[in-house]
Amino acid sequence: MAVIVKPYELSSYNANTWVLETPEGHFNINQQSKQLIDLLSRSQSFEDAHNRFISEFDIELTKENFDAFINSQLASTGLLGDVGQEENKKEKSFIKLEFTIFKEATAKKLATPLKPLFQPVFFWIAFTSLFVLALYTVFFRSFEETEVSALAVAVLYFVTIIFHELGHIAACSRFTGRNGEIGGGFYVIFPVLYSSISSMWHATKGERVIGNLAGVYMQLWCLLISLVLFSLFPDQGIFAEIAFMVGIYSLIQLVPFIRSDGYWLLSDLTDTPNLLSKSSQAIKDLFTKPQTLFVKQERLKNTGLILYGSFNTLIVIYFVGYQLFYNWEEIIHFPLHLWDMLKQILQLQIPDFEAEFIIVILFYVILFNYLKRGYTAIFKPKLN
Repeated sequence: MAVIVKPYELSSYNANTWVLETPEGHFNINQQSKQLIDLLSRSQSFEDAHNRFISEFDIELTKENFDAFINSQLASTGLLGDVGQEENKKEKSFIKLEFTIFKEATAKKLATPLKPLFQPVFFWIAFTSLFVLALYTVFFRSFEETEVSALAVAVLYFVTIIFHELGHIAACSRFTGRNGEIGGGFYVIFPVLYSSISSMWHATKGERVIGNLAGVYMQLWCLLISLVLFSLFPDQGIFAEIAFMVGIYSLIQLVPFIRSDGYWLLSDLTDTPNLLSKSSQAIKDLFTKPQTLFVKQERLKNTGLILYGSFNTLIVIYFVGYQLFYNWEEIIHFPLHLWDMLKQILQLQIPDFEAEFIIVILFYVILFNYLKRGYTAIFKPKLN
């Protein structure tokens, strides 16, 4: 019986890291783990693998220690099946209440006409030009105010969001030959769409960067089309409205301090998967074991992680402090508003929801998350 019982795919991520794809998900592994997987893939039993390990690496390990070693390295990947594995929890998605809009085959079919736009040389010329156009539209061009239908704006803007997700799918399909579905869900309290492009882990760094920018890129094409339509039909202010909204949204999407396209872009540019968690860990290590952060080969990267994590923390502190100082009345009274809305829903009435409640809800979400982390750190310490 073979040691590795699940199919897998390995791709180089950078000089010292590999991407391992299994039915359990995608994992970043080092060169040593990759060598271990290569050895196990040639072995017909754990005993055979043990003998090969001793022979090839000239390291004496007992059978029990060898089994414990491969379990510690590969248990979470699912490659070994149920043999010798401990229970491992997969990391939960940051998108909640997910649902599928377009299945893989449908998403690929819809994205296929867009794939020629992602030829690398053409992409960079077009993206640069369109991005400059977006900056001009947002900061330098003015439009006359006209009365437009809010419903029509919402529908057309939703179309640009669909093209955003199709852009990610098109890039993934072009560079890897595979893609996932397009779906929706909630990020914190906000409804969002998402595209499953985990296959991009197997693309080159340059291709992953294009994949990160693909959604914004397609919306920038929508911006150009809107401006062209507005020039042809200047009395239709809806096109100007869409162009301005898409320009603003595209710039926000490139901000790397939220889980947006800019976050994944920075993660790939710096070869740092799980950027948020690693930056948080770097800040903790700064106070608990600073000597490990500033070794010569990791000094620059760890300094960047500390600066990134510190800026994220300062943004949260500023937001919470600002709300407590200027919006404390709404924060105090919000539970009563929430109770009134619940009673309206039970009476089959449309609840009186004000836009200001979104900021208050976000405040409570952040407060709850930090209280939960504090409780976990104090009352549920990790076992050694």
